[in-house]
Amino acid sequence: MLSCSHCGEKLTGSRSKNATGNHYFYYHCNYCAKERYPVDLVNKTFESILDDFTFSIDAKEMYQSVVKDLLSVDAKDSKLKHEQLVKSLNDTNSRIEKLQDLFVDSKIDHKQYSDTMTRYNALKFSLIDEIEKTKKMDGDFLSWLKNGVDAFSNLKGHYANSAVRGKQQLISSIFPEKFEFDGKKCRTTRINDVLRCILLIDRDLQNKKSGQLSKKIELSTLVESGRVELPSKQATKELSTRLFPV
Repeated sequence: MLSCSHCGEKLTGSRSKNATGNHYFYYHCNYCAKERYPVDLVNKTFESILDDFTFSIDAKEMYQSVVKDLLSVDAKDSKLKHEQLVKSLNDTNSRIEKLQDLFVDSKIDHKQYSDTMTRYNALKFSLIDEIEKTKKMDGDFLSWLKNGVDAFSNLKGHYANSAVRGKQQLISSIFPEKFEFDGKKCRTTRINDVLRCILLIDRDLQNKKSGQLSKKIELSTLVESGRVELPSKQATKELSTRLFPV
């Protein structure tokens, strides 16, 4: 996910062995051969950037409130679906009772009863399963939101504890453009609009120099205005679900 700052091509990870047999890992450019950095140096620099992305309590509460608002539409849809499922289950139970009455009154034969009851029972248990799923999703939501906010306020820890796929997902979510390293600092054209907006709105960062969100990163083409543009609802929801999938 790293690009060479000289030629723009992607860097490659590889290892080399010294005379004593110890292995050392590097990121290097196979195209212009002008960049070669120890893996540990790059990783520590990147983690220090995430560590600089700190949030005040107000910012965490704001993020949680925004996500709740965005997902309230999903919650309403979930509630409506639950109500529809319960209604269908009640209708199915009523039909089963009527079917039993028809059979007791000898208005249908045993085969008709058996075939129809099998179909109704299959539908009934399917509806019960769907209802249980919607209940579980509602119960999981608050836990997911809390874990998401906690992880969002500790990006470095979330990154360090993630597997490789999780690390890739977090990096690409925060830094949508190519990412470069010059031996001391990382450079990119922009960071995720939602994350940047929260950092800039946060009162602890209001007085910082324009674009200086971390001492280890340069946002090369970012020009701040006096007005913070709020990100779209879709962008906020995508960041939340990508970083912290349900």
